[in-house]
Amino acid sequence: MLGSILKVQVVTPWYPGPYHPYRGVFVENQVQALRANGVDVAVEVPTIFPAPKGEVSPLIWDAADQLAMRNPDFIFPSIGDATQIPCPVPSASGISGRFTSFTNGLKMKRKYIPVDVDIEHVHVGLPAAASVASLSDTPLVITEHSSQVATQCSLPDAADVYRQALEKSSVFICVSNFLQREIAKSLKMEIGESWKVVPNIVDFESFPFVKREKFQCLSWIYVGALFDSKGVAELLKVFASYKKQIEPLATLTLVGEGPLEPWIEKFSSSRGIYSSVNILGVQNQKNIQNYLAQADLMVHLSPYETFGLISLEAIASGLPVISLKNGGAEETWGDLQSSCGRILDLESRVEEIVEEIHEFSLQTNNLDLRFASESLKKRFSSSVVTSKLIEIYEGIL
Repeated sequence: MLGSILKVQVVTPWYPGPYHPYRGVFVENQVQALRANGVDVAVEVPTIFPAPKGEVSPLIWDAADQLAMRNPDFIFPSIGDATQIPCPVPSASGISGRFTSFTNGLKMKRKYIPVDVDIEHVHVGLPAAASVASLSDTPLVITEHSSQVATQCSLPDAADVYRQALEKSSVFICVSNFLQREIAKSLKMEIGESWKVVPNIVDFESFPFVKREKFQCLSWIYVGALFDSKGVAELLKVFASYKKQIEPLATLTLVGEGPLEPWIEKFSSSRGIYSSVNILGVQNQKNIQNYLAQADLMVHLSPYETFGLISLEAIASGLPVISLKNGGAEETWGDLQSSCGRILDLESRVEEIVEEIHEFSLQTNNLDLRFASESLKKRFSSSVVTSKLIEIYEGIL
């Protein structure tokens, strides 16, 4: 490829848009970094939505094909820098149904808006990578981010689809060694030479270091989906106990949305902390940066993370983090705990976490957040990660 422009087609179901400005931001970071390094990158975003009346009739695809033939930009609109691909799925659809929908959507889009690239780079294996693998003979790179993939691959049909995609791929990337081990275990596969680890990019320009005059633990923040699987219920219980026993002036800001929101409001009212818990909903990256700059402490009690980007963005911006041993945290910043926070045992009970945070609040003079931020730059900056990706691309070609 020496002397020519490298062309890469990124396919991902996770990408920022008007309604979800932070979803898949790690993919967008990578796309922008590759472009800044002279790589010609196009983005396709296959998006699942429930089919009318719960079923996908052939008439739906026939109608879409007729419309696409007349006006492909109407069916496959560009939003920002990405082409959207609608993929209707049955209401009770498993992996096979989503695979069929993704494949049909991508096939139709490429019929009317062709793809001519050197590399196909798919983010998230199920079902996106499997669909691309079935449609294209272009060299395929797969990057896996999902914390759910190990669970999904415990199902025989999902595992078979994933293995087929991996067999077709030139390189399989995981964002952490932890995730790589989890997938190998789930698929009952050996980690081969084509399996690589390339971390997500931490956007240090969007999350610049903010020097704090003093550290305290009054203003807590959580950024992420309001799911029980993300430890949000546990977080509320810890906060309620901390506020009652340790610091009556403590507040908690939740940046995100999800099904736990009604429970959070009910729980907060029952514990007398309703006025101290603020749910801000989904926010764009700039607003998140501002909220991190105003906070004293990020508390993230998710029991399972493949990488944990938001914690690294917090540390990059000078905000201490309390986390659990969830796989991603100990790998990405575990050796920096003394400078920027604590990673607690996964089995820690509510009162144990409260005590740990209280002890941490009394020892904040020992923190060195600037050192931690600079250390992360050496591992996760745009230049470091992009050079690894381009090396992988060129090695394939």
